[in-house]
Amino acid sequence: MEKAEPYRKVLKVMCIFSIVYDLVMIALFSIVAAGLFDYDTAALLLGLPQDMLGGVSPASVMQTLGVMMIASQVIHLIGVLFVLHGVKNPAKMKPGMVLYGILSVFSIFGLISNLVGGALSGIIVGSYIAIWFMFYCTLRVNKMAK
Repeated sequence: MEKAEPYRKVLKVMCIFSIVYDLVMIALFSIVAAGLFDYDTAALLLGLPQDMLGGVSPASVMQTLGVMMIASQVIHLIGVLFVLHGVKNPAKMKPGMVLYGILSVFSIFGLISNLVGGALSGIIVGSYIAIWFMFYCTLRVNKMAK
């Protein structure tokens, strides 16, 4: 069990930071989804020309993106809470490990999509690395807890 201690400490710190990050992002995306945002400016910042939207208003696109991103952050928050519960009791790491395994697979597809689309940034790569590292740590804690 001693070998799992460094991974448990790292996971605990990552979980705390992830919880704060997820809550802040949920709040920001709620502002977008609620319509309390200037959609024309957002479309300009995102580089979305009006003809690319196919005649759909930027407001409806941004509200849809806001709801999708809230759902994404809630799923991530649930995974973090499962991992945090598993850090306290390593025998219960399975749900967090499974959820982060699924997120890791999806992040591989996301990375490929971003590479092909040319929309790769440091923030995107950093979030993928964090997901992969969290999955690796959950695997190590689960293996060493047996």
